[in-house]
Amino acid sequence: MNRLPFALCTLALAATLVAAGAGPGSFQERLEAFRKQSSQARRASGLDHAALKRKYPTPELSLVSSTPAAASAETGMLCLEPGSTAELVFDAKLVPGSFVGFGCEALTLLEQKEGGGKLRLKVGVAPDALPTRCDLLAASPVSGIQVSVPVAHVGGRYTWELELANGMSSRWSVDATRCEDVDLRGTSTWVQKGKSLGERPVALDGSGARWSARVEPTAEEQQALSTQLREQSADTGTTAALQQLNQLGEKMSAECSKLAPAKMQPCFEKYQKLLAPHQQRLQQAGDRMKEAASVRKVGCMELTLAVGAGGSVSGKGSGCGAPGDTAVKGRVLVSASTP
Repeated sequence: MNRLPFALCTLALAATLVAAGAGPGSFQERLEAFRKQSSQARRASGLDHAALKRKYPTPELSLVSSTPAAASAETGMLCLEPGSTAELVFDAKLVPGSFVGFGCEALTLLEQKEGGGKLRLKVGVAPDALPTRCDLLAASPVSGIQVSVPVAHVGGRYTWELELANGMSSRWSVDATRCEDVDLRGTSTWVQKGKSLGERPVALDGSGARWSARVEPTAEEQQALSTQLREQSADTGTTAALQQLNQLGEKMSAECSKLAPAKMQPCFEKYQKLLAPHQQRLQQAGDRMKEAASVRKVGCMELTLAVGAGGSVSGKGSGCGAPGDTAVKGRVLVSASTP
């Protein structure tokens, strides 16, 4: 067998894999190119799964040092500010031609060096990066076996400036410097047509470009809502409708069940007409209770927000002073964690 063409083919594929792992483009584009080339190399190699795993094993990575940021003693992860840079050193066992990259848009791989069992990376954090977690992914060539290592949380202080289609506006101050996998909390101030509506806590959940938020009521507002719901549930009209439904249901069961099959359907239809107005009254009472529980007098029950280029914000809020959805637009401003 002439091994020279096969060897040349293998070298060419390895060179292509290196380019796929370290070339320009987004993380996802580079990873897809790497996977495509690995698939081609697997077919060309003729190796079975066990042989591939032995020759191109699972990558091994362990963060050993970082400058200037230090890893958290609790999580072992770095906390990086928007606009900062860091140099990371890993103990590494990587097959030549392995893919290395961060699976988040917040980090850019500026420099990569390998040697002596170490992987040295220089990374830059986008100046407008929103809170997110960044994992380092490494994949062996040909076999495609990969491992993902949690490395960093990105976070700083953020100001959200929002305008709602119903005339409300709001400004949120959110501190994400703890760099933890927890919901973010902040303070929101609300204004409508120049009049202050007050300040409320706001809780955010998400990362990167996708966020949801809930404006929390005060203890007094929560107590007032509970009282309102109790009063509505105890309303005499609601109680009477429920009693009528129970009585009519018992009569329908007693009367219709005794009839011949051919006469049962007309009997049920008669009672359905009698039941309908009482069912409607209960439905209306339920709708009022649902409305009361899903509307905030100050702020919104919930907001769904998307962050675009330059920190632009778009989305919608529900229960913003009235039932239904309200369009939201605005921007989010980013600053470093140090005031």
